[in-house]
Amino acid sequence: MERSNLYLKLFKLVFGSVSLFASENEQMLKPHLHEIVNRSMELACTSKEPYNYFLLLRALFRSIGGGSHDLLYQEFLPLLPNLLQGLNNLQSGIHRQYMKDLFVELCLTVPVRLSSLLPYLPMLMDPLVSALNGSQTLVSQGLRTLELCVDNLQPDFLYDHIQPVRAELFQALWKTLRNPHDSIAHVAFRVLGKFGGGNRRMLKEPQKLKYNNAETQGPCLSIFYPENTNPVSLPVTTVIERALTVLKTLPPNMAVLPQQSPMQIDHTVFYRKQAWLVVQSFLVAMMSLEDTESIFHHVLTHKSFRTGNPPIVNKTAVPPCADEPSKKVFEQAITGALLSGTIKELKSEAVPFVSKIVRHYTIVGVVQQAGPCPIKPQTRNRRGIDIHAMVDAIAAVMAMEDKEFYKVGELAVAVMIETATAITGDPYKMHCYQLPDEENATSVGH
Repeated sequence: MERSNLYLKLFKLVFGSVSLFASENEQMLKPHLHEIVNRSMELACTSKEPYNYFLLLRALFRSIGGGSHDLLYQEFLPLLPNLLQGLNNLQSGIHRQYMKDLFVELCLTVPVRLSSLLPYLPMLMDPLVSALNGSQTLVSQGLRTLELCVDNLQPDFLYDHIQPVRAELFQALWKTLRNPHDSIAHVAFRVLGKFGGGNRRMLKEPQKLKYNNAETQGPCLSIFYPENTNPVSLPVTTVIERALTVLKTLPPNMAVLPQQSPMQIDHTVFYRKQAWLVVQSFLVAMMSLEDTESIFHHVLTHKSFRTGNPPIVNKTAVPPCADEPSKKVFEQAITGALLSGTIKELKSEAVPFVSKIVRHYTIVGVVQQAGPCPIKPQTRNRRGIDIHAMVDAIAAVMAMEDKEFYKVGELAVAVMIETATAITGDPYKMHCYQLPDEENATSVGH
């Protein structure tokens, strides 16, 4: 990885020299341009870590995209069809957000004249909408591209190409008017004005509404006011979803992205810590800890765990939770806690916490299944979250592509096995308690 970063820096120096000494270095770069672009796209599709190949393309696009390198622009023309098609397919696929943002930027910054892009303008519409709904940097880039098209293309020609994404495009533009950065909001206002009355045609389009068919709200935060006898319930589903998104935005052990400014770096680290605190607090609040230490010790040391017959295999005493929204939020919180164990700034605090959470719910699962007071399998409509949600979260983390995610899932499985073995005295019995073993977890993770 260090060698890859070194090569990337060397390429950036070469590309930067083209802007400083255009007359000499354009001729030097010209015969290698096709190979750099084509090989970068080919190797990115086969590499385990393709990020640097796309950073290389972005460095190339930025260095010669100023509008004064016509010799290189001519070299790009034969590359346009395949390059734009490939980048457009990548940005419309399922990727991590930082990769998707990079694909969108590459689509919008291909270094050619606007006149050369006219035959491929439909390929830019989806990336343009994605940019206007993306980060501040992408919004600025999307506005510049859209304003360039509005200023230089005939209205009828432009409207024909905008038509497939008209509603999404103008909704994104109207939303950008509320951007916290005044300069971006001013540009969006100017672009809307240049569209004239066409900027209001989207008002006839049906709004995109999110249909919620859940019977319950899921976990809620109850707020009590002195003047009101009934508490105000605020669902926390969106909060946990957002926290999980923040925690899995970057790959493990990558604190920041290479292109982030110092201010963005501070914000990234800050929000990841806040997301971790949200997940941690939610999981603690979800736990029921009424039992005293003496009762806890008396139950776990009961001889029936070691001498009694194990329960029937493939059946659990407690059925899966019927409250799907609550189960989903709990699973997302567990997933967020597991992901926090792979983040450099959070690992020292998150790993011990995750171990304790996994151990707690493993104990709950074993006690429900066996021991002096097992729950009868016929019992239904029980309140509370069952341990199936924790097992699902561990499986989801181990199924992610990054190896660091798999390691923290493997740690959680090891804690479950260790805990169940300590209670029952027999590692074989964990199969009877519906706990995953390392072999099954490995097959899930791969």
